[in-house]
Amino acid sequence: MVECKAHKGISIPFTDIPQYERQLSYKGLHKIFPGVLVWFYEKDTIIWVSIEEMEKMVNDGEKSIGLRMTKEKYPKKYRIIEVPATKLRTFMEADLNYLITRLTESM
Repeated sequence: MVECKAHKGISIPFTDIPQYERQLSYKGLHKIFPGVLVWFYEKDTIIWVSIEEMEKMVNDGEKSIGLRMTKEKYPKKYRIIEVPATKLRTFMEADLNYLITRLTESM
């Protein structure tokens, strides 16, 4: 179960992810990868955050998912996958095969 979001800026607040509570019920199911795919369109960046990582963030007191979490100290703290993408005229073309490969590596 994937929630796809396009967002302006460099972070998306958890209040803008309305499916969070529902996705928690899918956590731990075999070959089901609940999470959110966020396109930060001003930064031309797409990231994937699993529901398990979002739950850790909420429990740690984070208020949002930010691009800063993909850099510096955060890669060790949260597993956020930056999805390779190519900027087209208006939209992005993302390599979702890369995302699927990364998600199934941990199985």
